[in-house]
Amino acid sequence: MALGAIQALGSKAGGDVKIFGFDGTDDGLKAVKSGKMVGTIAQQPKELGKKAVEAASKLIKGEKVQKTQSIEVKTVTKENVADFE
Repeated sequence: MALGAIQALGSKAGGDVKIFGFDGTDDGLKAVKSGKMVGTIAQQPKELGKKAVEAASKLIKGEKVQKTQSIEVKTVTKENVADFE
């Protein structure tokens, strides 16, 4: 949705209007790098997958798992966007 906002705002995106996204997609990272978007939240799909497999393994063994599992997200800005490319 942030990328759609950038498109709709045109030249105002990143200047008059600050945009912050969520997901840390490749296009989102490019928008942060170019200055069209202030930042984005990068989810960690590898960590999500790891936690899911661990939970499934426990369930198969008859063990209990927490109903809610928290996965840390990362804030991506122009200063650290290179770390996520």
